[in-house]
Amino acid sequence: MYYTNKITKPTESIEQILAAIEKFDKERFLYALQYKNWDEAAIDRMASEVSYYRVKLNEELQRLKDFAKVFNTEFAT
Repeated sequence: MYYTNKITKPTESIEQILAAIEKFDKERFLYALQYKNWDEAAIDRMASEVSYYRVKLNEELQRLKDFAKVFNTEFAT
């Protein structure tokens, strides 16, 4: 992903993340771990961080879906 000053819908950003996840290549990932000489503890830390942020992403998606239901009633549009 890259950063821009363009404002997009939050769901578009989440869809971009999900599209990147679908392109995941296990062999390439394992090669990267071997290249960086990561030990088991570093891999466990990374796995727990990925798990944590996955939960946070799902929570944010649900929050946005709930907010979309009442947005037009709470703010002038």
